[in-house]
Amino acid sequence: MEPSAASTARTRPWTCGACGYENDGGATCDRCGVARRWLEDPPLDLPPRPGFFERPAGWWTLAHGAATLFGALLLVRPEVAPWLALAAPAQAVQVALSLAATVASLNRAATERLFHEVRLEVPDRAPAGEELVADARLVPYGRTDGVHVSLELIENTYHRTRGRRGETRMATRSKRLGRHKMLRGETVPGRRASLYEATFIAPFPTQQMRDVMAELQASAMAALAWLVPGLGQAARNLREHGGVWVRLTVRVGPFFRRVEKRVVVYQMQGEWFAIG
Repeated sequence: MEPSAASTARTRPWTCGACGYENDGGATCDRCGVARRWLEDPPLDLPPRPGFFERPAGWWTLAHGAATLFGALLLVRPEVAPWLALAAPAQAVQVALSLAATVASLNRAATERLFHEVRLEVPDRAPAGEELVADARLVPYGRTDGVHVSLELIENTYHRTRGRRGETRMATRSKRLGRHKMLRGETVPGRRASLYEATFIAPFPTQQMRDVMAELQASAMAALAWLVPGLGQAARNLREHGGVWVRLTVRVGPFFRRVEKRVVVYQMQGEWFAIG
């Protein structure tokens, strides 16, 4: 059986950067005992793993959780605080949105304690039909097992539909154009940068990537964001939905971090120019 690349690397001579001793091989220095791996791939100078309430997401989890419980109490017993209770349908909506905000804040707090950095880099624009390269960087606070990492190319569009009464409704659609699974439940070393790269083909722009009606609906939702938790985020998502996006998803157990960046795609043919 031939030796593996890892075992061959450990037997090669190397010079200790800590004491200058010339080692014939091995995983540690024969003079000072410093690990060869630590010298060749030193850990990053990161702060310690933050506590749950050392980041805003932890406090938002507590605040949204309290709003969920209080809203549920008002839904069942509105006489507890009649001056705050809403009509039953509106109160149910408030409870549902507060619960969703609680889960989202908890997920954010958990992933912020796992990872010091989750970064996605893509070009600002790309010509249609050409290669589009996405780079991801992942830096956990400590050794993390069961990590899933994927990079996707998403095309988001707006579509108008007719309701039962003939009214016009705005609908959003997402189409996955490509996906690369970089990790499938593997281990990521702690306090070190793990880099991933994926290549996609930029799609052709379409007219459905922008819509005035979506802008108007988003503005109306944003005006009520102070009253209903999560409505402001929903308005931003609707306003920024259309276009071509690269999505980085990092998942560990039930928790995940998602980073999305838009890429402006364009096409030029003579005097004709399209952008999306």
